[in-house]
Amino acid sequence: MAEEKPNKPTDPVYDVLVTSLVSHRNMTPRVDVRFLQDKHIQMEAEAAIKVGVDLIRVATGAYADSFLFNFLLERVFKARMDDSSAKNACAQILQEFRAYRDELIREFLDRQIPEL
Repeated sequence: MAEEKPNKPTDPVYDVLVTSLVSHRNMTPRVDVRFLQDKHIQMEAEAAIKVGVDLIRVATGAYADSFLFNFLLERVFKARMDDSSAKNACAQILQEFRAYRDELIREFLDRQIPEL
């Protein structure tokens, strides 16, 4: 079956193209993930949704981590990027924050609150 044409990114940093397709064997929805190094994987649509949600969750977490790290470094420790002791302190706090965040997510999920 014809596959949906991917939107070609113009940003040279973008190195993953994702296209939808229909399996020629059983006509089920599939997703093709192609890396610009000419490697690719195919997965069932449901698995692709899970990967997509995971990517969004991790990417938004990365922003939160970066915001927290920079806030701690610049506003709490009043330090610069070349201050290795302040950076180490920020990294330790960030590790504790991540563990706390994971614990809260598990608690929220246990309460039947939709996944973040």
